[in-house]
Amino acid sequence: MDVQIIASSSKGNCYALRCDDIVLLLEAGVPIARLRKKLTAGLSRCVACLVTHEHNDHAGYAKQYMEAGIPVCASLGTCSAIGVGRPITKSHRWSYRCHDLRMQDWKVSIFSVRHDAADPLGFLIDAPDGTRVVFAIDSFLLPYKFPGVNVWMLECNYDLALLESNIAAGEVDDAQAKRILQSHMSVDHVASFLQAQDLSKTRAVYLLHGSDRNLNKQAAVEKIRGVVGVPVYMEGL
Repeated sequence: MDVQIIASSSKGNCYALRCDDIVLLLEAGVPIARLRKKLTAGLSRCVACLVTHEHNDHAGYAKQYMEAGIPVCASLGTCSAIGVGRPITKSHRWSYRCHDLRMQDWKVSIFSVRHDAADPLGFLIDAPDGTRVVFAIDSFLLPYKFPGVNVWMLECNYDLALLESNIAAGEVDDAQAKRILQSHMSVDHVASFLQAQDLSKTRAVYLLHGSDRNLNKQAAVEKIRGVVGVPVYMEGL
């Protein structure tokens, strides 16, 4: 299974998991035209798009994806908020067909995350080739342990020391700071979370949604690499 980062920032998020020439999309935060241009596989290979929550940088183009024939799946609260999508209420093994592709070989389990949204989710994904992925973005707390994970895709939004420096310099106001601290994961959160996991089967970590202002991305990658001892990737590096 391969991971492609289409976009990963507050301007838009979209990720693609590709296995056996079938693609499972994560997040609908970029226009369908941009997705079509950047996706290494064609849109006809996309079997579904999982959306974590309703904010525009994650779900703003969900309707376009649906119109392109890609089913959008999210929590009931998210589907209600964006006005489209197929609600997920428990662990799913889909059996529907899309673009003449079968979804049933992808197994997706859901878990709740902490964010200022209606009903935000994270996903534990088992790809057809057996690769296990955890996808968690826009959450300031993950009180879980996941067994047998090969690929971690985790938000790493800010560094607390740099955020505090920017607050003191007036570059981040109090309201912004409060929302960041109560809605997003810092590099220290990611490190602590991973230290609590069984990493014996981990092959790679992808750090997502990093702030250009409040995070030194290279330092974050090096810190997490020191924790996991496997390749760590972040967009822009």
